[in-house]
Amino acid sequence: MRIPTKKTLVAAGIVTAVLAIFVFVFSYVKAALSMHYRSYQHEVHQNADSSLGPDSMPGDGSVDVASFETHLPIVVLDMNGDEPKDIYHMVGTAQKREYRDPNVTDPWIPVTFTLVDNANDHNKITDAPSFVNHGKIKLRGASSRSFQKKQYGIKLLDDEGQELEAPLLGMDADEDWVLSNSILDASQIRNYTAYNLAGQLMPFTPECRFVEMFIKDGDNYNYRGLYLLTEPVKQGRAMSISRITIRETSARLLFWCAIERMIQRKRFRPGLPISSLLTAGLP
Repeated sequence: MRIPTKKTLVAAGIVTAVLAIFVFVFSYVKAALSMHYRSYQHEVHQNADSSLGPDSMPGDGSVDVASFETHLPIVVLDMNGDEPKDIYHMVGTAQKREYRDPNVTDPWIPVTFTLVDNANDHNKITDAPSFVNHGKIKLRGASSRSFQKKQYGIKLLDDEGQELEAPLLGMDADEDWVLSNSILDASQIRNYTAYNLAGQLMPFTPECRFVEMFIKDGDNYNYRGLYLLTEPVKQGRAMSISRITIRETSARLLFWCAIERMIQRKRFRPGLPISSLLTAGLP
């Protein structure tokens, strides 16, 4: 039996290492290419005229339909004069949620969902819609149900009443969408910032887009202000293992390495600005 020489073992080790690196790089590139490119509204529309659109909320929500123009997409909800009902109420000290009426257990009502999103970032209610769907809508949230500015869940349906997946505003196709708002956030930017920062570390974080929202009742349009149209948080139907183990694990590793470096370089102390802490130890 011939015993391998030291040179043969070294050569075999080098070949094995090169093959392993090739397989890793190939798998990583394949996973990266399979990922949905995450676009950011503030970058895609950075040249939009931000002076278009209201800078305050009219007390009664009434606007001049003919003159209203905004650089943001417009969402119009037509519920035929109805509003989704809050069919739940909280009971007991544990804040358990129960049906107000045991005979009323369906939170959905019909809605016509209309989206106006022009390529030139000049959007008017009277413009031809870029998307229209006859679906259904319900109230969304827990404590936020008691707020004056409601949050909504939207489900898109086809002509047969079956769930219909559709891409909206550059986001992945889905049948479920959320119209959320930050009524407790005067800056109106916390959720948008959080979603997009998280999306840089976790590729499967829901995407979101700012929109101006109206509720249509007959010929009247009631302006409800600034909303975020977002993808819902839910379990995917199928997920590539390579996309998780390579892309997301790498992002998490980089994230925690950065956190460890920040902790080593500068610890938080009273009076230290958070911005200083977050940039400590980073290039």
